[in-house]
Amino acid sequence: MLFHALDTMNTDEVNSVKKWISSVLDDQEFMSETTDLVLACKDGTTLCQLVNKLKPGALSEEWLRSPQSVDDYGLNLELFLNCLRQTFGIDEDYLFNPQYLIEYTRPKTGDFSLPLVSLLTTLQQLMKEKPPRTRVLKSTPLKRSKEVSSDEDLLKSLRRNFSGEIVLPSGSYDYATSRSTLNKHVNALPRLILRPRNAHDVSLAIKFAKIHKWVIDVKSRGNSTTEFGVRDNSMLLDFKLMTGIFIDQGLKTVTIQPGACWADVQKAVFPYLVVAPHDSASGVGALLSGSSGPLVNSHGLPLDLLLSAEIIMADGEVRTASRKT
Repeated sequence: MLFHALDTMNTDEVNSVKKWISSVLDDQEFMSETTDLVLACKDGTTLCQLVNKLKPGALSEEWLRSPQSVDDYGLNLELFLNCLRQTFGIDEDYLFNPQYLIEYTRPKTGDFSLPLVSLLTTLQQLMKEKPPRTRVLKSTPLKRSKEVSSDEDLLKSLRRNFSGEIVLPSGSYDYATSRSTLNKHVNALPRLILRPRNAHDVSLAIKFAKIHKWVIDVKSRGNSTTEFGVRDNSMLLDFKLMTGIFIDQGLKTVTIQPGACWADVQKAVFPYLVVAPHDSASGVGALLSGSSGPLVNSHGLPLDLLLSAEIIMADGEVRTASRKT
């Protein structure tokens, strides 16, 4: 749909969207010919303001007024897109990929870029929609208030020994970022999010889930293309705090924690004149499925270079698997 739109999009359509935004926000700067629409919407603040004007209180106090980082941009953009899905009922096919906006830089020519076209497609659809009188959500943490209350009681024992972070369902930044994945069709709401710092924390989490019969999901970098990475009402283990990469020059080995990505590994080993078998932003968890990369033909799969792995079993026991054991 977007590639077809690249051929048919014209300046009049861009100006029409800019005029509409200007009227809704009462901001004449959008009417300027020099205003780059994508740059103006890149951090998500304009878009969040827009839906709040169309339906007051649609995003409440959730969004960031002064985003400082790419993660902040991503949070605002994701909140905006979720609002379009849930409050305005806009179909997923019309929603832009937030990564297009985050990575956007002003083009040297006046050609229509994919980020611009995808943003226009979304905004044009929003222009057609009339917001409902009440905010309609498919599912929301607020509906599970009784569960959250009871979960707090259950978590008291876990908090005593768990050194990581515990994130309960809310509209917070931590909850929004942990439950998000690269697959923007997934909009699941976990019952509980745990961010372990070490294997002991993971073991405690698994034993806790087993006792209370909770489903466990695991997130390394959020690269899962299916809906199995993050699901509704699950206990999500987010390895955001476990991104360590430890190099032993004597043994010529690298120990990698599960939250790291291959690009991080590449940067860590480069000063030692060593090249990692993979250099993408995908999580190292893909190692178990082979994890193909540019050096596979000459040096084999990263999996072939694995010496040992620390594994937390389904019963919570920590074990080591290696070529010797």
